Amino acid sequence: MSNLPEFLKYSFFRTKGDFQVGFLAVALLLAIGAVAPYSNMISVVLWGATILYLGVSFFNGNSYRIWYGIMLSPGLEIISRLGKSKPLPDEMGKYFLYYAIVLLLLGSLDRRNKLGKSKYRVGGAMLACLVPSVVHAVGVNSFDLQGWIFNLSGVLQLSILLIFAARERWTETEFFKLCKIGALPILPIAVYITIKTPKFEEIDFNNAANFSTTGGFGSNQVSTLLGIGFLIISLFYLMKKPVFQFGIVNVGLIGFLVFRGFLTFSRGGILVAVLAAIVGLLVYSVGSRSRLRRLAMTSVFVVIAGYFAFNAANALTHNALASRYSGEDNNAPAGKKGADLNKLTSNRSGIALTDLKMFNDYFLLGVGPGESRYRRKFYGGFEIIPHTEYTRLLSEHGLGGLLETILLSFFPIVWLRRVKLQHVKALCAAFFVLAIGTSFHAAMRTNTTVVFYVIASLPVIGDQYLPQFKRAMRSVVPRKQIVEVE
Repeated sequence: MSNLPEFLKYSFFRTKGDFQVGFLAVALLLAIGAVAPYSNMISVVLWGATILYLGVSFFNGNSYRIWYGIMLSPGLEIISRLGKSKPLPDEMGKYFLYYAIVLLLLGSLDRRNKLGKSKYRVGGAMLACLVPSVVHAVGVNSFDLQGWIFNLSGVLQLSILLIFAARERWTETEFFKLCKIGALPILPIAVYITIKTPKFEEIDFNNAANFSTTGGFGSNQVSTLLGIGFLIISLFYLMKKPVFQFGIVNVGLIGFLVFRGFLTFSRGGILVAVLAAIVGLLVYSVGSRSRLRRLAMTSVFVVIAGYFAFNAANALTHNALASRYSGEDNNAPAGKKGADLNKLTSNRSGIALTDLKMFNDYFLLGVGPGESRYRRKFYGGFEIIPHTEYTRLLSEHGLGGLLETILLSFFPIVWLRRVKLQHVKALCAAFFVLAIGTSFHAAMRTNTTVVFYVIASLPVIGDQYLPQFKRAMRSVVPRKQIVEVE
């Protein structure tokens, strides 16, 4: 067996040791993406299989596998939204996280799922910050279930999942596997948008977000997922722990995702992912001259490749892409084509400003979940949902929202100081940047911020402790999750 070519040793997934995606799994993911544009049932099947897998894992006493489904949910959420799957609700990702939370709660009561002591209490503190404004809103505002699910679910689910995450213990190898699983939906999404994109010469490119290149769906959300794929695949590839079995698949996907990310004309998804990758690689390279040299060489290559990718995309769009990134409006009347902050942020700065005005007037308890949208017109804006989670928390939750933003901002700094494993610290730093950065341009409309913030908060131990923890557990249930002896 040892003389067989590597691709014959495993063809689907390598599950022992360093997790990798084999060529049959790649073929299956590509096939899913190829069929998805023509069948809404694909997303139903994917969600159904994931829900079933989590349920079986729970009943078998393997609640740690619920986190696999949580990590998959941002990608699955976009696949179902791309297909506009009518059997599924638009907020399927949020409903799924509630399902996962219930299973984690019940699993924590199962003696087969041994958990450690909480490493932090920030989840409970964040939950407490929401209580005053929510209780007040119930009494003074008309209750809108869908509005509350849309606006409140993100921060509520983040707070609850952090409570569960604080008691988890993952080995380094298992944590890498969990992170890599988040890249699996990227292949179907990439194929889907490629099939659904018309010929480039038929697209009317301007300096607005482009739905033609994102499968007819919101460019901001698709761009965010393309950025996630770029981040996970590039980080693991540069750390010599590639997601996919063949190097050409990793390199090809990195280039493709950046190029297609540019063509979405949604800047947040790509820029935040690039910033997260830079932070992750800097953290990974600290203290090692060889890694710093490799980082410097890689940076030069990436800058050159990014320059050519941007220029190629810009040429296809007849210079509209450059105008988009500069914040200029080529369609504006003469004398009004210059860039300003509101144009540069696609009206997000104006929306945030009205949120701050509401916070000033309703400092103590805020206007209530979802109410900022309807009160915005009284502050010089127009009726639109918040695009920045930080200012939404301020306007809708008042003082509690202010405390929430402080906790969201400073917990990552405190937590990263406690992470000792360099690979893990690099991934966690990158995920925190991705999560918080995404909340600035897409609030918590998708699961991205919630999932990556929580995954970055999972306690991870070194693989060298595996034997002693197995002996200490004396568990008859085979499991890969390791519970710290305290």
